[in-house]
Amino acid sequence: ATSASDFYWDTAVSADWITDLECSCFLPQGSATLHYIVAANTGPQRTATITVGTAQFTVTQQAGNGIAVPAYTSVAFQDAPQSRLHQAMAPWTTPGQFLVYGGHWNTDINAETWLWNGTGWTQLQPAENPGLLFEHTMAYDAAHGQIVLFGGFNGTIGGVTNQTWLWDGTNWQQAQPATNPPGRMGHAMSYDPVAKKVVLFGGTDGGTDMNDTWLWDGTNWTLAASTLNP
Repeated sequence: ATSASDFYWDTAVSADWITDLECSCFLPQGSATLHYIVAANTGPQRTATITVGTAQFTVTQQAGNGIAVPAYTSVAFQDAPQSRLHQAMAPWTTPGQFLVYGGHWNTDINAETWLWNGTGWTQLQPAENPGLLFEHTMAYDAAHGQIVLFGGFNGTIGGVTNQTWLWDGTNWQQAQPATNPPGRMGHAMSYDPVAKKVVLFGGTDGGTDMNDTWLWDGTNWTLAASTLNP
């Protein structure tokens, strides 16, 4: 914390096992809250420092349990999606397969459909697609054998959308439910195998944050009647 709202400060860490340093602020200026993430420790106790302006904080991590953590491996593919943010991804019917749609990089919004087959990427060319989208969400509806895509920021209209699209393995098709959740982006969606329905929660329309819960039954959306929500 600082009494000077225009005071700028820099941050630094002394060890790479402090893997991330996030700030609650948009700029490193004035008072703010910092959060840090540490990697799993498989060896003895270790200590490092985080420097914020002229202040220095010590981070001590207890010894690990000796179990090695599998490492990620960077693999270069001849054909793969370009760098992007806020895309959506959902598993497909075959184990190890995933479908990726949309996303953006800076001001470039795309409408690409990519399939990961477990060993490589393939860009698909469906006759129809949901358009230029980012911050939309997808989930695999196992009861109906299709991927459900809802909402997001539509780059063509310049705002959020409340459209529902379905992927059947070959093409995208816009669903025509009798009831739609309000348009939104940044929401979450997952399949409930007990109810055999896709559950949608939250998001924002760009001005209002939402805390409503919706259920997709393969044909229509229904607002869930719940007295409690996150």
